[in-house]
Amino acid sequence: TRADIRAIADEGFDTLRLPVSWSTHLDAQDQIDPAFLARVDQVAAWTLDSGMNVIINVHHFNEMNSNPRANMHRLHKIWGQLSAHYATWPEGLMFELINEPHDKFTQDLVNDFNHEALKGIRKSNPTRWVILGGASWGGITPFTKDADIPFKPVRDARTIATFHSYSPYEFTHQGVHFTDNPPPVGRRLNLAEDRKEIAAEMQDAADFTTRTGMPMLLGEFGVYRHVPHGERLLWSETMRREAEARGIAWCYFDWQTEFRYADPDTNKPLTGMRGALFGR
Repeated sequence: TRADIRAIADEGFDTLRLPVSWSTHLDAQDQIDPAFLARVDQVAAWTLDSGMNVIINVHHFNEMNSNPRANMHRLHKIWGQLSAHYATWPEGLMFELINEPHDKFTQDLVNDFNHEALKGIRKSNPTRWVILGGASWGGITPFTKDADIPFKPVRDARTIATFHSYSPYEFTHQGVHFTDNPPPVGRRLNLAEDRKEIAAEMQDAADFTTRTGMPMLLGEFGVYRHVPHGERLLWSETMRREAEARGIAWCYFDWQTEFRYADPDTNKPLTGMRGALFGR
């Protein structure tokens, strides 16, 4: 809602990452439902009007992960429509090409897609910021120096690479209801050891920027809401500090659902979350 957007901006966030399930709103010719596109426009316009940037991505395109070759043309068709539609929008609107490729959507296919899609987008959006992710559920692995199939950087000054981190997964996802075989409940935060794992991922991201010149965005991090709140705060602050110490931008995941920053009943931040992410 517009009240959500205002509340997010009032917290001090300067960017809203908007996950959009375009693939479930296509007709038989893979045209985006105009009413759905208008709804995304509404939220994007509210966000820009609030003074924030907005990242529009392709989220939950599950068929790409199970059968990427059969669905690749659909993904390109989505971006053909979006790039034309948003060509005249302000530069505060950014594109993120695909969320968390995994399974059969392997890094070699992601590399090819990133390059081809970017080439198409640049015809109508020559200077728009475009965010490019990697395979392995969007994790850091493809960006590491010794990756089996590394993320292939692009020579484009208005691109950002992105990765997600929920390390250690056994802590952040314990007891979640939305995945098969989640880690068992009871894993405590071991700050001394867990910080090492977090710092190592952030250093890998920073090293990637040093090697390639592409800036990095930590596009998702968060802890399941049923984990003890004090440990959620400590983990979130640690992740944020380790990223910022290396010049890595971040988006917290999420606003009011399973990894929530704010209470959906009050629209106010949970106790301590503002301090964990903003140091105040």
